[in-house]
Amino acid sequence: QRYGKWTSLALSLGVLIGLVAALAQSTYFFRNVIAAEYPQTKPHLLRLCQLAKCDIKLPAQRSQLEISGSELQIVTNEPLVNELNFQIQNKGKSAQTWPHLELILKDIRGKTILQKAIPPAVYLDNKAQLATGIPGNSESAHKLNFELAIPKASSYTVELFYP
Repeated sequence: QRYGKWTSLALSLGVLIGLVAALAQSTYFFRNVIAAEYPQTKPHLLRLCQLAKCDIKLPAQRSQLEISGSELQIVTNEPLVNELNFQIQNKGKSAQTWPHLELILKDIRGKTILQKAIPPAVYLDNKAQLATGIPGNSESAHKLNFELAIPKASSYTVELFYP
């Protein structure tokens, strides 16, 4: 009977240690989402990350973002300069990392004449926005001018992605 108490205590202690370890591991792996969803936890997570040699980044949840509108115009013909106006909408409640943009231009036959990946540092006017991300429940308008050495495109597609 005396050994039964110690066995029960050791088992309870083992379960408690296992729960604490599972909580710590979950916090480590989901630290970015936790910090975004519950901003008040970020200072504590940053302190823990100093010990664990990790960092906290904004979430990159593509499903929360969409292109809510876009327009491609020719600004000048010689040289051929185009202007792409587009809006990115964050439908989520927390800030997201700025996505990359994929621009695909097609000719009249539907053949791709240009496919280009554009990082956020290129389309953001204010580079400080890179660190803060696109705020939750918001829309952000952007303008991008670029020169082409190819014939005029008859159609285009703009997509968002995370590398």
